[in-house]
Amino acid sequence: MSCTFMSNTADTRMRIPQLIRSLPPELAETIFAYVQAEKRETFATLMASVGAVLKFRPNIWKTWSKLRQREWLRANLGLSRFADIARQLLQEWFINQRGQMLCQFLDVLSIEHDDTGYIKGDLPETFDSAKLVEGVEALLKNFPAPEVALYLHLFQHGGDKGWDSIADLLKNDERLLLNPGQVPPA
Repeated sequence: MSCTFMSNTADTRMRIPQLIRSLPPELAETIFAYVQAEKRETFATLMASVGAVLKFRPNIWKTWSKLRQREWLRANLGLSRFADIARQLLQEWFINQRGQMLCQFLDVLSIEHDDTGYIKGDLPETFDSAKLVEGVEALLKNFPAPEVALYLHLFQHGGDKGWDSIADLLKNDERLLLNPGQVPPA
């Protein structure tokens, strides 16, 4: 007998800017440094987009060190007004750097996807609890726990209000805290 969980009636997802602010420093550096080094146009567009909203002179950030650019971008993507930009950054990093993680999780949950982890079609309203736990355990065996936690938080934004089953895992499994010193969301 399999048990299913219903979709949330209340939106309890961690907001994208809060995710950015909750990233462990090593993971944040990995993500932002990757985009800066490997996706230069994307990084420049992010800097210009954020700078334009803040009425920041476009060329001033180009004089900064690469570290200062990453720190400035991360700090600003932690603001609510930049939630969409921050979400795009995280999605791009996962697709480009952790496609295997995405595919592995989606395969266990029998969610159709392409070979990079892009989901084809609609997400289910419920998940089989045993498959969900199996998928999370498989990810935790193969990937760092903060990356798994971040992915699950980001996955929650794929549904209208997320899924109670995933929210429960994120809340109750200490391995899925983004930062070890972080207090689980209420």
